[in-house]
Amino acid sequence: LTNLWLHDNSFQGTVPSSFGKLVNLEKLYLNGNDVTGSLPKEMGELSNLETLHIHNTQINELPSTFTNLKSLSSIWLDNCPITTIPTVLYTITSLTYLSMQQLSQLNDILSPDIGNLVNLQTLLLNGNSFLNGNIPVEIGKLTKLQAFYLYETS
Repeated sequence: LTNLWLHDNSFQGTVPSSFGKLVNLEKLYLNGNDVTGSLPKEMGELSNLETLHIHNTQINELPSTFTNLKSLSSIWLDNCPITTIPTVLYTITSLTYLSMQQLSQLNDILSPDIGNLVNLQTLLLNGNSFLNGNIPVEIGKLTKLQAFYLYETS
């Protein structure tokens, strides 16, 4: 199984740890469901995972094992009840697309560690109030960045 599209199915509860056994998985779409909590740490074993859509869910945390996801190139976290930006995100240097839009419960700032994402081409941060007028200068290290969306922020 390489593609698993489960979006908009009214699933509830936590994501099962058995998802970590889908070792050939490249694309996972969980968006639009009422799944909650943290993604299971076993998902850090999905070495082929390239795309993860968890926007419009109740996922509020990413496990530290995501640092092992060397193939992950795009992640959508929009409209999730995240209160702090998961620090593990800043370690996934394979990311080319990162969407963290409309994180209404976020009370964090963008870390200078954003500069670690040297392959990032698209960064979507619009609709957030976490910047407090400050964009880390390390964003200048993102030399491959082609699209940076920052509208409707405060």
